[in-house]
Amino acid sequence: MRDTAHPWRQLDKGFSLFELLAVIAIIAILTAVIVPNITSSLADSRVRAEARSLDSLFQKARMMAALKQRPVRVVLNCARKAADACVASLQTAVYAGINVVSWAPQADLRRQCHERVMVSNLGGSGHDGDASFNGIYWAIFMPDNRVYSDPRPFDLYLHDRYKTGPDATGWRVTLSNDSGRMTAKRHEGPA
Repeated sequence: MRDTAHPWRQLDKGFSLFELLAVIAIIAILTAVIVPNITSSLADSRVRAEARSLDSLFQKARMMAALKQRPVRVVLNCARKAADACVASLQTAVYAGINVVSWAPQADLRRQCHERVMVSNLGGSGHDGDASFNGIYWAIFMPDNRVYSDPRPFDLYLHDRYKTGPDATGWRVTLSNDSGRMTAKRHEGPA
């Protein structure tokens, strides 16, 4: 049926096969370029969020040590199976006389890291004790702002569990033994 009011309009015929293939090709090219960038930035944001979360736990430990006037320990336990996530917890010292006899975990300050985030020691073999590392990292915050840690110095690498090789990126987390302040810097390449 022809439109007599507007003779210049014609009936819609649809798209040709060539036009459809051209649009599909453009979408495929854009997807190939955009999707890897999005997944890479998601992985990086997960790792960066874990670094910020660890920093938050360190700040709570510093404040708690100053307020309670007793040592507070942050433990990052990554010693479980490789498929499991690390668990970060905050513990306060329990005394018998003047000696610390155990560490009482703070149930409300325990959290599990994202399962894709892996933690490794960037500093190499800077551990107290034997050279084979057991996957448990800790830092003890004293009331006078001193920090004792293992590894010594506290220098860890947080990265995506499934990204390895020279193109892997992560976050280097370093804790100052003097001030107890944490710095997190982007780290290119493997640990």
